[in-house]
Amino acid sequence: MRLIPIQRGGVIHEDIGPLPAAADGVLAGTSSLYEAAGHAPPWICYVAVTNDGIVGTCGFKAAPSNGRVEIAYFTFPEFEGKGVATQMARQLVSIARDADSSVIVAAQTLPDRNASHRVLEKLGFTRIGTLEHPEDGTVLEWHKTDRVSPIRQIGATIIQPRHRASCHCGSVVLELDLPDGIVDARRCTCSMCRRKGAVMGAVPTAGLRVVQGAELLSIYRFNTMTAEHYFCSRCGIYTHHRRRSKPDQYGFNLGCLEGVDPNLVQGVPVNDGVNHPADRPAPSR
Repeated sequence: MRLIPIQRGGVIHEDIGPLPAAADGVLAGTSSLYEAAGHAPPWICYVAVTNDGIVGTCGFKAAPSNGRVEIAYFTFPEFEGKGVATQMARQLVSIARDADSSVIVAAQTLPDRNASHRVLEKLGFTRIGTLEHPEDGTVLEWHKTDRVSPIRQIGATIIQPRHRASCHCGSVVLELDLPDGIVDARRCTCSMCRRKGAVMGAVPTAGLRVVQGAELLSIYRFNTMTAEHYFCSRCGIYTHHRRRSKPDQYGFNLGCLEGVDPNLVQGVPVNDGVNHPADRPAPSR
């Protein structure tokens, strides 16, 4: 599934074939929404396209406010019951996480049990409670935070404010500033990360220093050539990378930290690297 941005005026600038009849009202409504709430990518609306054509529409009701952003999604009737809503909601969560990992992703449904409840439960949303909506009446509020507490200890190893890491042969040694422990621990589904299988943390670029073996590091780039993946040219171990979604950060391999067994880390979220925000068409101006 691909999410194609709906631009100002309810216009789609990419050729995606004929629009279903249900899309006309959606595009007009999106245009009105932009007039009221603004047009601030990536916090916009999208049409969802699969091999079957245009299967639905989804998006954010507005840009984040007070640390919260609300999503909505609509599957065109002929595609209901095929998992379309789940895919749309999952991609919206991924967009939000990549843009601002601290934001609470919210959704609202009718209180009575329905298909949207199952979609949100499947994606790890939590029921917060009911509230009165000025137009929809009583609705049920759902939240997904994906906030992972900093990891301060793994097994018997306490993460030090300044912790060392190394490749397998010991030729490359890093020093990382981890005053709060390991933050933003995650896995990723992109073609690179699926193969290396590492659990990664993140630090600002100034918080990682190569203190030994810089001349032995090789760099691998692919696709957009933005991310830089570093590995030891002797033993082949991936040590760290400059992040594509946040170039002012390095991701690092938890398995390279001194004394750390990454297999002991539980509950690590998985980023959707297949549907990376940098792969989505740039908004037209």
